Amino acid sequence: MKELTEQNLKNNYLVKGLSSRKLSSIYRCSSKTILNKLEKFGIPRRTYKENKMPTRKGGHLSFKHRINISKSLKGNPKVSGIKGEANPRYKSHKVKCFICGKEIVKKNCFARKFDHFFCSPKCQGKYKKILVGKMSPHWKGGNITVKCTQCNKNLKRRKSIVEKSKTHRFFCNQKCASIWKADNLIGSIIYNWKGGYNGYYGPNWIKQKRKALERDNKSCLICNKTQKQLRKNPDVHHIKPFEKFTIKRYKEANKLSNLICFCNSCHAKVENGTIKFIGKNYNNICKEIDK
Repeated sequence: MKELTEQNLKNNYLVKGLSSRKLSSIYRCSSKTILNKLEKFGIPRRTYKENKMPTRKGGHLSFKHRINISKSLKGNPKVSGIKGEANPRYKSHKVKCFICGKEIVKKNCFARKFDHFFCSPKCQGKYKKILVGKMSPHWKGGNITVKCTQCNKNLKRRKSIVEKSKTHRFFCNQKCASIWKADNLIGSIIYNWKGGYNGYYGPNWIKQKRKALERDNKSCLICNKTQKQLRKNPDVHHIKPFEKFTIKRYKEANKLSNLICFCNSCHAKVENGTIKFIGKNYNNICKEIDK
């Protein structure tokens, strides 16, 4: 790398006629630094006419390209002030609005690409309203009819949702989904099963519990308090204790004849022995309560 001295600059800039850009690559600095040094050392800068390679309009184009442009414009009048179809460079095309039939002018590049043209956003909006169902370019067959996994009702679902579904289970509402999950996703079947809890009454307990609540109208059979008064579902009590059956005989323990509904306070009294029943099944206890 050469030193950026006054003598070197005079030799390269004035004698050899190198530009500031070429000097910047030689001295490994910016062209602005070269110009600042010229001013500092008092070296006169070249004028536009003295420059060997003056910049010009269209200088980025190739020589052949410039010749072709000059040939095409030879003999033509000046085109800068002429507008519309009279201009030799006019490259537009008259088309009709697809909705109202009004004549509009569009560039040739758009005329080649598109089939439908619109004079205003209002006409375009009217056209888009027509593109529904089979008329839409994105139509893929519409909705598919499937059945609800719980109640077997016919449902309509999008084709993409049916194809992407891993389980292929569909429900008409949240109620059907929760009932199906409570009945089927139980015990060791469920992915996060960890062996159950201490008060586990078998895989059919939730289903039987719901049936017992529906049978007793979700109310306590002793004090007749309803679900609204209790602000929750009443407890479901085993007439014969579950411990006598054990988990192996959970189906016998969870029979509807062995289940009865009580509120919290009544349930505690029955468990403590404050309220005693002679009957050993649901029907006998109901008779005792009626007396």
